[in-house]
This record gives sequence, structure tokens and C-alpha cells, in this order.
Amino acid sequence: MFNKLLNKIEPSASMAIAKRAKEMRQSGIDLVDLSIGEPDFSMPENVKQAVILALEENKTKYTQSQGIFDLRQAIALDIARKSQAQYSPDQIIVSPGAKQAILMALMTLLNPGEEVLTFEPCWHSYKAMIYLALGEYKAFPVFERNAMAKNK
Repeated sequence: MFNKLLNKIEPSASMAIAKRAKEMRQSGIDLVDLSIGEPDFSMPENVKQAVILALEENKTKYTQSQGIFDLRQAIALDIARKSQAQYSPDQIIVSPGAKQAILMALMTLLNPGEEVLTFEPCWHSYKAMIYLALGEYKAFPVFERNAMAKNK
């Protein structure tokens, strides 16, 4: 009934670690949680105010799939100011996050069965994303002890 690709997808290790970190924190253990990449600070006040303003102005509709033009234009200007590189807004895509951007790139570039060489250790989501894009995951260990063990 479900897509067979789902059989290749493993449960999220980062969510399991986040759950364990929460349990440890609730039991009084002081720790730094690096599991799911959320910052340990609240959203900056100016960002909160911008969100409120956007809601008040009814900016709640879908935008162009590559992102709001004014935002892409601001990004292009920021890149030019910081690095002297010149990009037009049409050369910029805004995504909801890096993982989504990587998945979109994989879905765009991979043909079924093509191999993707991925350094390990890596973010564990990459393997699932490669499978969802119909690619084949191939690991390349970056630590000598791992490379030595795999090459024996």
C-alpha cells in the first residue's frame, strides 16, 4: 500500500536523541543538546515583529515557488555587499531550510540508480534523502581508522 522506498528510511536518530536529551534535562542533568539543530535562544524581537506585521498585512498567501522576489533581491544585494559576487534575484531560491534545499537538489539532479558519494560521518538525513530521490547511497569515511577498517 505504501511506497517501497519507505522501507529504506530509518527512524530519525536526531529525534530519538532529542527525546533522550529532554528526559535527561527533566531528571536534572545539565546538558547541551546538539541533536536537532534548534537554537537555544528565542526568536529575535525584530523577527517576531516582522512576522506580526506580515500577518496584520495579510501576507499569508503562497508566493512564487523560488521565494518572495523582494527577499531574493535583498539576498542578492547582501551577497554583493559581503563578497562582491553578483547574482540576480532569478538566480536565488529561498527554501524553508538546508535539508529541504538539499532534497530539492537531489530530486533535480539524480537519475534512478545513480550513486551519491557521501562523507561519513554526516547528517543521517542525507541517506534517506538520497533514497527518496531514487539514488544509491555510498559512504566515504573521512576518519583514517574507519577508512582502514573498511579497506581491509
